[in-house]
Amino acid sequence: MSRRPDFYRVLQVDSGADPEVIDAAYRKLAAKYHPDHGGDDDSEERMKAINEAYEVLSDPSKRARYDRGRWLGGGGTGGGDRAGRSVTWLRYLVPLLMLGMTLAGFRVNPRVGVILAAAFVVYGLLRAFRRRL
Repeated sequence: MSRRPDFYRVLQVDSGADPEVIDAAYRKLAAKYHPDHGGDDDSEERMKAINEAYEVLSDPSKRARYDRGRWLGGGGTGGGDRAGRSVTWLRYLVPLLMLGMTLAGFRVNPRVGVILAAAFVVYGLLRAFRRRL
């Protein structure tokens, strides 16, 4: 699974940037890296990344979904620089839940851990599948 770049880094703006700042940064980078204006061999790839970043960050609903995905560790429209790692933190959640239940005085059946782990794996797979659509 390929990782998407951080769209804020691609446009060279802060994550709290106003839409006007994002527009200005896009125009500046588009003028600099547009393949028709001459440039490097990788200017076409850079321009694709710039266009994708601008498409997401210029639309308020897509930007909000992207920001939520970055905060959660993946997901969203692009996932930011942490794409593909959304399930990583889940593997620590099951043992912590079991430890917390044990310390709280609950008797924890080992099957509970297996069921919770399976549920989190299914959840992660569904998120990954939905992200590809």
